[in-house]
Amino acid sequence: MLAVFTPEIVTVYGSGKPVDIIAAFVQSPGSVKTDPTGTEINLNAALTFKVGDSVAASFTLSGVDFKAFLNAVPGMLHGSISKSSIGTVSNFQTTLGMTAAQFQAEVQGNMDKYISEANAKLTAGLPLTKVGPVDVSNVEFNFNNGYVEAGITALPGFFEGVQDLWGMYKKEVDRIRAGHYYVKKYTVEEVTTFLM
Repeated sequence: MLAVFTPEIVTVYGSGKPVDIIAAFVQSPGSVKTDPTGTEINLNAALTFKVGDSVAASFTLSGVDFKAFLNAVPGMLHGSISKSSIGTVSNFQTTLGMTAAQFQAEVQGNMDKYISEANAKLTAGLPLTKVGPVDVSNVEFNFNNGYVEAGITALPGFFEGVQDLWGMYKKEVDRIRAGHYYVKKYTVEEVTTFLM
């Protein structure tokens, strides 16, 4: 993920290296607000990106602000992302040869580029197909004050898909509660591919 927004990590560490991401909410609780104009997320977070034993970047983001409006009609997802601020970077430490201001400008600039691309796709419409084993091609939802209203027609196989999805979720929760949950280490290329 960091390579998408700050390519210097590949320059400094090379490609194919595992990247550990450590994140925590800080300063004050985040908030999620929903109304007919969309959903807005505000938060403050401390992030650390490690490559091996080296801390590639460690920083705090204050005032992260995202707002999106999505409209699902059977088969298509439309909408827009109207706010996408990473906030202010502070407590910045890095081995990437950048200042906090350079890092903030580069990450925000790349974020703006990807949000612009996402908005173009949302304007044209993205096809809705499946979430895991669940067919969501006919889902509809609307934003309201404090909640999102959703509806879906149960097509053949729907409940089996929900059962499979619930089973996967329960298995994951059971692993976490048992203390047997391990975070998979992703390479820079895997994270970049996932985000593209």
